[in-house]
Amino acid sequence: MKILKHIPGFRFGVRWKKLIATAYYLFSLLILLSSVETGIVLLIFPFIIFGLIDKIKAKRNSNQATPKVKQIDKPNVATERPKQQSAPAPVLNTQSVNHRININTKKWLNACNEFVAIDLETTGLNPINDKIIEVAAVKFKDGQIIDRFTTLINPEIHIPSGITRINHITDEMVKDAPVLAEVMPCLVNFIEDSILVMHNASFDLKFLKHHAMNFGHDINNSYIDTLPTCRNIFSGLENYKLPTIASHLGICGDSFHRACNDAEICGQVLIKCIETAKDRSSQGASLI
Repeated sequence: MKILKHIPGFRFGVRWKKLIATAYYLFSLLILLSSVETGIVLLIFPFIIFGLIDKIKAKRNSNQATPKVKQIDKPNVATERPKQQSAPAPVLNTQSVNHRININTKKWLNACNEFVAIDLETTGLNPINDKIIEVAAVKFKDGQIIDRFTTLINPEIHIPSGITRINHITDEMVKDAPVLAEVMPCLVNFIEDSILVMHNASFDLKFLKHHAMNFGHDINNSYIDTLPTCRNIFSGLENYKLPTIASHLGICGDSFHRACNDAEICGQVLIKCIETAKDRSSQGASLI
């Protein structure tokens, strides 16, 4: 009897439909006795018709089911997406927790006599994916260098050739250098709560804060960015890259795009900025 479930007309539970199907197939068998071709056509015809109907129903059901799946999935995607975006939180917070100092103010012009100039060399531009390969922190007081902290860092990844062409740091140079986990606590202890000085601070500060947070350190020092400071004080230069500003101010550098040299130059540039601002103030230029 199970075979009847596969014959059109007998798949339904309604008795009158089964009676009609029985009559139809008996009629087809009678026709088959007199005309084989016609009888076969009549017997096959219900299978063809009901097969087409089954396909149409199946297609309609799948079309109706698709929106339901999307409606279920969309809320899940919406709830998971913020979690994925919140992962690089340290980078998003780097600008908000650090106070940027404007030296063209009465409050800060005479207060910036002690600071730490910092420069980083990295494997790229993205603090989330790229690594620090050199760091230098140079401590200034009353216009003089009083201490230095500088080291290469083993990034534990390959240094891209394009980066090596810029700063001349190779994989061979860093293979025996300490990793950042060893360097970061020493750097944090060195800078303490000093004012930080950087050229294009948005780059160095994001890297510094992001990687410091990875090791449980929060660097929230106030900072001075010599890039906008020089634009404000020394207007009309061709550009405001560190080598250009150093040349304009008569500051000599050994090798730009190496952290120690750039940090020292950055500190000397700030001293020149402070001296120029003080001179202009003494000549009657107004401060904020």
